Amino acid sequence: MCVRDDDGGEGCDEAQAVVAAVLRFRGQVYEGPRGDHSQPLPGVELTLYGRNEGDPEPGTVIGSETSVAGGFFNFHLIAPWLGYESYTLAAATPGGMVPVAVWSEGGMVASMTSIRWANPAREVYESAFYFESPTPPPSAAITETVELPLLNDGWVTWGHPDGNYDGWAGLSVWTTGLDNALLKFDRSLLPQNAVIISATLRVDALGQTGAEGKELVAMNVSPYTPLQVTYATAPEAYNPSRSVLVPLAAGPLLLDVASQVRAWER
Repeated sequence: MCVRDDDGGEGCDEAQAVVAAVLRFRGQVYEGPRGDHSQPLPGVELTLYGRNEGDPEPGTVIGSETSVAGGFFNFHLIAPWLGYESYTLAAATPGGMVPVAVWSEGGMVASMTSIRWANPAREVYESAFYFESPTPPPSAAITETVELPLLNDGWVTWGHPDGNYDGWAGLSVWTTGLDNALLKFDRSLLPQNAVIISATLRVDALGQTGAEGKELVAMNVSPYTPLQVTYATAPEAYNPSRSVLVPLAAGPLLLDVASQVRAWER
């Protein structure tokens, strides 16, 4: 170390201290949104460039590093790499990921993967890069038509409140709303989480008696046991469909039951 004495003379001891100017760019790479430091990301390639006015972008390659365990990287510069007017630090986007954020101390964010410092002082500058795996786009919707098998059919009548009419060849319904048919379908063919676009119930009408103009309605019902259900124990009915006119002649009736199928517990 050199000292000056009282007479103005100078002298140096044998062990002289040498202070070198240092410029350092360091930081971490993370997987996740900005501010989430729970998942450091190793294996990301970073490149540091130096550039003077008039030089082509991004400048001269000073060095490259790969983030290590903990996501750390560190560029420690000494002469002759201290003379550039600006420095750019660029991170390569890992395969299968997208850049989501970048943070810099004392630098300007040039892009989602690069930071630029103009005439930086000789000190340490921290920075961070954030990447995420993109959310996979929803797969194209697949429209599928399925026919649900009928498991049980029967009817209940107020005239015989304790009678069970499961499995009869024909189902009898009356305009009083007291004699009703009960149908139970196999729902296992419906794909899990299926979105019901449309649903149609086909009923083969054998005919009608009395005055014309009768209408048929489909409804949801609460759970019941087909071999035991009676008028006295009939399930609760709710959520009526749009009615259809019952024809005088025998033939098929088609009821729109999309709302009723959507209401099923699946």
